Amino acid sequence: MRLSLIGFLILTFLLSGSGTVFAATPNDPLLGSQYYLSQINAISAWDKTTGSRDVVVAVIDTGVDIDHPDLKENIWINTDEIPRDGVDNDGNGFIDDINGWDFLKNEPDPRPKIEAGYTAVALNHGTLIAGIIGGMGGNGEGIAGINWRVSIMPIRALNHIGSGDTLVVSQAINYAVANGANVINLSFVGVTSDSRLETAIKNAYEKDVIVVAAAGNEGHDFIVSDLDLVPHYPVCHDGGDGVNRVLGVAGVDQNDAKAFYSNYGIICIDISSPGTQIMTTQFFEPALEGFREYYTSQWSGTSLSTPMVSGALALMKSYRRDLSMREIRDALLTSSDSIDAKNFFYIGELGRGRL
Repeated sequence: MRLSLIGFLILTFLLSGSGTVFAATPNDPLLGSQYYLSQINAISAWDKTTGSRDVVVAVIDTGVDIDHPDLKENIWINTDEIPRDGVDNDGNGFIDDINGWDFLKNEPDPRPKIEAGYTAVALNHGTLIAGIIGGMGGNGEGIAGINWRVSIMPIRALNHIGSGDTLVVSQAINYAVANGANVINLSFVGVTSDSRLETAIKNAYEKDVIVVAAAGNEGHDFIVSDLDLVPHYPVCHDGGDGVNRVLGVAGVDQNDAKAFYSNYGIICIDISSPGTQIMTTQFFEPALEGFREYYTSQWSGTSLSTPMVSGALALMKSYRRDLSMREIRDALLTSSDSIDAKNFFYIGELGRGRL
């Protein structure tokens, strides 16, 4: 089964530590452009905690710019592996996987790959997501992620045009679970179910790892965008036994109305979060036109709504390490804000509320 980022980001041509802390206000210069932090009450949460490197969020995507100045200190480090010695020191089956793995190239470099025919969506995608989850806060640089401190595990499973298949994604999920991820972010979608992917997600759930998946961006099509009529995967891969193994995320705008592009549904969607014109990190490569800036607010989509939920789960885990991830997931859903009054035509189809 093929998976794709097609339609998952919409370019909008508009200008636009760990432990308990008190009244935490980061000095990141682009904070004022991150409207969504106030909308989801992240700023209030920072009075309790700003995150912890002990919490691991796997970003399974097109790769992450691990050298980005606002991400490099929050990239996961496999401390059981000796860098560049050509030996699988930790015996996990992957040689020199210090910062993650590229399952397409079968190599320990999880950064995006510049190959013929690449798209801007694909090169940027994983880095956009990583910044929302864990752009380093309080470092006087760029943005503040929902977690100022966290361990982002970059795993490349989608290629330079944003395509992939479920076998590779399944391998990536299994890698994340085996190597200590607490949360797995999946900001992509396909329309065909796959037993291998469903099995990998079930394994993650049984190991108390929360899988968070995007709804998709086909809101222009009334039939296809209703996931109750046309299920998409992995967001609808809960299984047929009534167990909620995937946290499905729809997108809303700055006013808590369903974003025009967002898919929806009673069965597959658990929660909603902002996804419109999100200020975050992007892939930086000065040799390429269009990739000479470290930050962007030009993208929208449920791909960007999803890491807000992943980031919130990580932040909550850093504050209450004694709780299981399932307990934290339940607390997150229970504490969401009702947005039914602003979404009369989608009552019950945007999850429990807005993050």
